[in-house]
Amino acid sequence: MILKKREKSLYLLKLERMMARLSEKNPKYRLASNEFLKHQAGYRGEMAVDYYLSFLSMSEYHIFNGIRLKDSLGRFFQIDTLLVTPWYYLILEIKNIIGDLEFSYKQNQLIRTYEDKLDRMECPITQAKRQRAQLHNWLSKHNFPAMPLEYQVIIANNHARLINADKYVYEKVSRHSNIPNLTNSLEKKYSGKVFTDKDLKRLTKLILKKDTPLTTSPLIQLKIEPFEIEKGVQCPSCKRFPMKRSHKVWFCAFCQFSSATAHLHAMRDYALLIGDTISNKELRYFLQLNSSSVAAKILSSQNFPISGTTRNRRYLLIKNNKLLI
Repeated sequence: MILKKREKSLYLLKLERMMARLSEKNPKYRLASNEFLKHQAGYRGEMAVDYYLSFLSMSEYHIFNGIRLKDSLGRFFQIDTLLVTPWYYLILEIKNIIGDLEFSYKQNQLIRTYEDKLDRMECPITQAKRQRAQLHNWLSKHNFPAMPLEYQVIIANNHARLINADKYVYEKVSRHSNIPNLTNSLEKKYSGKVFTDKDLKRLTKLILKKDTPLTTSPLIQLKIEPFEIEKGVQCPSCKRFPMKRSHKVWFCAFCQFSSATAHLHAMRDYALLIGDTISNKELRYFLQLNSSSVAAKILSSQNFPISGTTRNRRYLLIKNNKLLI
């Protein structure tokens, strides 16, 4: 049973919209593109894993995807996939990496060689082991039953190859296609049922309540100023900027496409990239509108929560990490 489904993270959604509005001539474009491609690859790897998770018994395996919790010391930890069964917990740390992979876990390094280029990154085994310790702390803090807590690094790319791997690496690293075999082995290893339906309901409710998505802006992370982001309404058809508004319709001069609602996508971009709230003046600037009355009609038509007086009125675009548009 999938108790939290797989979705694009808020950070990835922000990266997507940032790339749509960042000029290729910008000196930070390559850095931004690498950040976007890294997170996009991670999401695609997680989606590839979901196929093999579908072979598990949905009545016994309860799946939480992309959860981010805080331990007792206030440190956040994120788990790609958490499997909860009556017998054990299993953390899956998913990596969509291509090339030759050498897990140097004693030095906390993963050495990746691809196309004669060598990259060093934090060892995913160490990452998963740390997540295990933090999740154990979190579960104990909330008085859940003591139960075996396993972790596994999952390689989601068929073009990756393990090299110089020892027995420990092969125990802790699996291909995504091996997930059903892995869970079968753990079922045989841990035969005593510990977790009850009551425990599961309490855990589900608490995880969904305490799950805290990362809200960091990629603009801040990459030191990109808001003025560097393209303004205006993007054409849904040819993706160019900006569309012009005339008689309640947005019109693209490049491909002749027209739309009555194209501004909603731009407002969503503003919410993701610039801020949770917006004023009439800010909307006009971002949409490249001249009329304050048109902007007022656009804002009022969406029934956004409002704060402030008429003169200082602001409209709420995101609430509880959820887009309202």
